[in-house]
Amino acid sequence: MIRTRRFLCGRAIALIALAVTCLPGVTKAASKEEAKVVLRFWNQLSFDPVKSIIQGIVDDFNDRHPTIHVETLHSSQLPQKLLTAVAGRVPPDVCIYDRFRVANFAQRGALERLDELVRVQGVRSEDFFQVCWNECLYDGRLYAVPFNTDVRVLFYNKRMFRDAGLDPERPPRTWDELRRYSERLTTRNDDGSLQTVGFVPFINFGNTWLYLFIWQNGGEILSEDGRTALIDSSENVAALEWCRDFVDFYGANNLRSFQASTAVKELEPFFVGRTAMLGEEVWMLTRIKRYAQDLDYGMAPLPWPESGRRASWSGGFSMIVPKGTAHPEEAAEFIAHMTSREIQQSFGESAFQLPANRMAVDSEFYQKPEWSAFINEMEHSRYRPTSPAGAFIWDELSRAWESGAGGGMEPAEALRRARRNVQGELDRIHAHEARPLVNWTYPTLALIAVFLAAILGRGAVSAKKIRTLTLHRKEAFAGYLFALPVMIGLLTFTLGPIAVSAVYSLCDYDVLRPARWFGFGNYRKMFAADPLFWKSLWNTLYYTILAVPASVAGSLVLAVILNNKLAARGIWRTLFYMPSIVPIVALSMLFLWLFNGDFGLFNVVLNAVGIPDVHWMASPAVVKNSLVLMNMWTVGAGMIIFLAALQGVPRYLYESALIDGAGAVQRFFTITVPMISPAIFFMIVINTINSLQIFTQAFLMTRGTGEPENSTLFYVFYLFRQGFEYFNMGYAAAMAWIIFLIILVITIVQFRLSKRLVYEESQ
Repeated sequence: MIRTRRFLCGRAIALIALAVTCLPGVTKAASKEEAKVVLRFWNQLSFDPVKSIIQGIVDDFNDRHPTIHVETLHSSQLPQKLLTAVAGRVPPDVCIYDRFRVANFAQRGALERLDELVRVQGVRSEDFFQVCWNECLYDGRLYAVPFNTDVRVLFYNKRMFRDAGLDPERPPRTWDELRRYSERLTTRNDDGSLQTVGFVPFINFGNTWLYLFIWQNGGEILSEDGRTALIDSSENVAALEWCRDFVDFYGANNLRSFQASTAVKELEPFFVGRTAMLGEEVWMLTRIKRYAQDLDYGMAPLPWPESGRRASWSGGFSMIVPKGTAHPEEAAEFIAHMTSREIQQSFGESAFQLPANRMAVDSEFYQKPEWSAFINEMEHSRYRPTSPAGAFIWDELSRAWESGAGGGMEPAEALRRARRNVQGELDRIHAHEARPLVNWTYPTLALIAVFLAAILGRGAVSAKKIRTLTLHRKEAFAGYLFALPVMIGLLTFTLGPIAVSAVYSLCDYDVLRPARWFGFGNYRKMFAADPLFWKSLWNTLYYTILAVPASVAGSLVLAVILNNKLAARGIWRTLFYMPSIVPIVALSMLFLWLFNGDFGLFNVVLNAVGIPDVHWMASPAVVKNSLVLMNMWTVGAGMIIFLAALQGVPRYLYESALIDGAGAVQRFFTITVPMISPAIFFMIVINTINSLQIFTQAFLMTRGTGEPENSTLFYVFYLFRQGFEYFNMGYAAAMAWIIFLIILVITIVQFRLSKRLVYEESQ
């Protein structure tokens, strides 16, 4: 025992001595670590291999800068994350962010001005492509530094040119030539459907968009000061009419059917010889390298009208510093590193992209013909208007393009509608500062008064009931005491935000700036001046009217069948239930394949029985029905509820009915349905509420566009777009209250009807 104590004492003394010896070094290391400035860096280019390459650049920066450490978050959902982070005053220090959205944040005071910060670091405008640098300016001030870029050129299939008797070294140069080439390159099947197409100036065929054709025809989108919409000018109408005539040659429905194959990039029609020409940007080189290395293709400037002008358009990402960062100088140093010639050149060659730093493209890598085609077009490139309404303008022009070129609306009317909507949004944005700020004292006092009245009223009722008790009075007080934390949480985190959203629905509010009083302006716009509100509401109601009966009936039929004594009944129940637990993202991707117009299983089965192809996701008349069909895949969850209800139906009722001579159908409608009516009612209510809030499927399966022709722009989808894309959170709050009232009214009606239609044990 003595030896053990001596041993332990010796070890303790040795450890203390070691700690004393090492303490200065540890303290020094800790102090050195604490001296480092930690930069939080958010990267929107979050897909591989680009993500890994950027992370490597960040690691290199950390190695070179002992006083700065950069921590990286890679996220494709950066717009929503950044919005909430800036609003919550916990922004990152620096981001790679879509240049197109910079003006949206800059106009709302959410970004640091970078003019002086980056000038000190040696960042100069002349080192960058001018179109990229100018897109980072808002109101004459610099709010971002360009990181990468793209530009549109004409890709054409040389083999298809030769097969059509065209010179593969002489691509079209004008709009007229482009039309003639396209007619010669287009072939049709016996039923008139398209086998191959030439060039298609229509939405989602390539990456040209209406902006490009407007610029080529000499038109503009906005006035120089950005306050006036010029969308329906004669030049713009002529450009859309040219697109419409092109689409009419193919047939809009034929194009929508043909378009379905673009859902899978490996089977891009251009790769497999079904599209001869398309306008695309730099990413096309990456896809060709991955999926079509043997493709015989050429590149050329996009054709323009003889009376117009040569033009392309560029987009890309930039580096920004959100407002409120504690380390703007260090963030600027990091930006200077990321946009330097050395790093830009290394990134571009590794990621197979075009750097925004024009000094980085003088390497041997960028002297290849395919890269030269892009670099040469940068001198003729334009960028989308740097407007706080940029996302709104994009959606309105896309809608006008689809309606005016292939949706049956005259181009002039489609552009007039877009101009009215865009002008209204511009006026709303620029009138924001003129509206009075919300004095939160009065709404806060009113809300507190309402809550106190509700609490006191409920407390009085509860106290009256408790006073009538004799044996369980203490238990009643204890019950309320235990429930108090939940009640406070409900009041603070649920009822409180709901009440505040009611106030915001009466405001012009964009999250990033203080709310300003707007009265019933949001509601007036909703009911009188926003056709998309009615469109989204109709889409949602149509889907609900079809989906709820189909889902409830499908679940009930499955439950009745699997409630019988079948062989391997447990296995069948498991198999039918399993699809309902598949994540909605995976389910959406699966059904994109099943609905594919070229090789989807549904069309394969229909063709096998002599039924022609159905345009599942391409036809406005069919697409909502397709989503209803997809919803049937998850009826297994309701089946479980109905199985539980069926187990509770007394067997003697069936036996009595059988003795009386009732058939299976009679027994089902006179015994089964009444006895399980509470479960049927529950399923109808829950499915109605869920259907009225459909969002995820439409968002994923249409890539966030609501196509075709806004047929999948459901109510909550449109609400999300208003709040998180257009930053019109006051309007989104007003929409939320309208859908709340709709759901409330429908649910109340359902409960009223249930008193006559639902069987209760007490009856």
